[in-house]
Amino acid sequence: MGRDLTTETYAHIGPEVADPAKRFAGSDMACQSCHLEAGTKKFGLPFVGVFADFPQYRAREGEVGMLEDRINGCMTRSLNGKALPIDSPEMKAFVAYIEFLSDGRPIGRKTPGRGSGKMEDWRARPIPSSVGRFTNRTAPAVTERTARASESATPRATCSRRFGAPKASTTEPAWAG
Repeated sequence: MGRDLTTETYAHIGPEVADPAKRFAGSDMACQSCHLEAGTKKFGLPFVGVFADFPQYRAREGEVGMLEDRINGCMTRSLNGKALPIDSPEMKAFVAYIEFLSDGRPIGRKTPGRGSGKMEDWRARPIPSSVGRFTNRTAPAVTERTARASESATPRATCSRRFGAPKASTTEPAWAG
């Protein structure tokens, strides 16, 4: 049942399930919206190895939490819902599924593929010459035109009934051309 809850959360504990007492998730998202491929995909926020990490200090809460607390953190924040009762069949199913996926993972050692991975810092990469030519050709013209427009602009009143009194503006609206 834990895998089914992960892949079709909305169908079991979503906001539109038939039994109002089972409506814990506040959205029609599934756990696998974040935990890809039912929590089994490397670098897709997998559940693999998670069981061995608890109990765990949680900086957000400022205390040591159990796996059930972390699951309820997802329920209340990510799914915008209510916490599952600790002894509920759904909570037990989530914990059992995560324990199953973590079987054989050593406690205290990193699990390869955990988390969401690291992306290369795009600012450290050289800009391809074709992009540089495009940027160098157009950027100065845009900058000069913007500078001229802001220097010659005179303050004018703009008003929105929706947001209250007129305010002085030194720039033309984007749609003014």
